[in-house]
Amino acid sequence: MDKRFAGKSVEEMEEAEQVTIFLILREDLSILPQKDTILKLNDLIVIREENP
Repeated sequence: MDKRFAGKSVEEMEEAEQVTIFLILREDLSILPQKDTILKLNDLIVIREENP
């Protein structure tokens, strides 16, 4: 994940990048994101881009 979104919420990233986050992979966890889930630096995220 881009470090500029570390510490931001799922909702902030979705709005800024026009994407939908479906899953966050953090260490050994699979997290179903909520709008207020805070992203961390080493998170891997599964997204879908909105249509251009």
